[in-house]
Amino acid sequence: MARDLPTGMATALAQPTVAPVFLVKIEWPTGTVYVWNGYGEIVFDGNTYSGTGLLGTISEIRESRDGTANGVQLKLSGIPSGMISLALSGESQGKPAKVYFGLLDATAGFTITPYLVFDGVVDVCPIEDSGDTASITVQLEKELIDNRTRGRRYTHEDQQIDFPGDLGFEYVAGLQNKEVTWGKAVITSAVAPGSSRTEDNEP
Repeated sequence: MARDLPTGMATALAQPTVAPVFLVKIEWPTGTVYVWNGYGEIVFDGNTYSGTGLLGTISEIRESRDGTANGVQLKLSGIPSGMISLALSGESQGKPAKVYFGLLDATAGFTITPYLVFDGVVDVCPIEDSGDTASITVQLEKELIDNRTRGRRYTHEDQQIDFPGDLGFEYVAGLQNKEVTWGKAVITSAVAPGSSRTEDNEP
């Protein structure tokens, strides 16, 4: 994927000392959430990102040549109860989400503009509650996943899933091995009574 890196990113990564970080932007129902996997606050593109420190983790970000839509998992511990209730309500599903990769210098500034490594939507947000602490895992999926084949079929049974009572595919199964004569007409001429001669399509 080096060919897709912005100008200067490969050079910055080749330095003896680098400080890689991830920035996450999610359009949450109550407003946009900006977080990064460090401590304190940093500013990017005019927005302030809050550090999650050791409370936040991010899964491996992968890309496939075969068009597979790989997801990303964001896990956050010690979250407020308000965010848990929103996750349980499902209001966050389908909201846009972006993950950026950046490199910090000694002054907590970026050596180069952070690179967008994931652009997708929020899928599901399972909750883990031990009683004393709670954590939420935000599952992000690329929009491509909605366009992949889901194994649906043009059958009567499949049609009933979305349109109960619709009979548009009722006879599809019976047509599988049925031989249909199409566009062939048989025309016979009238034969006089008592004649044994048969003529086809003759004036």
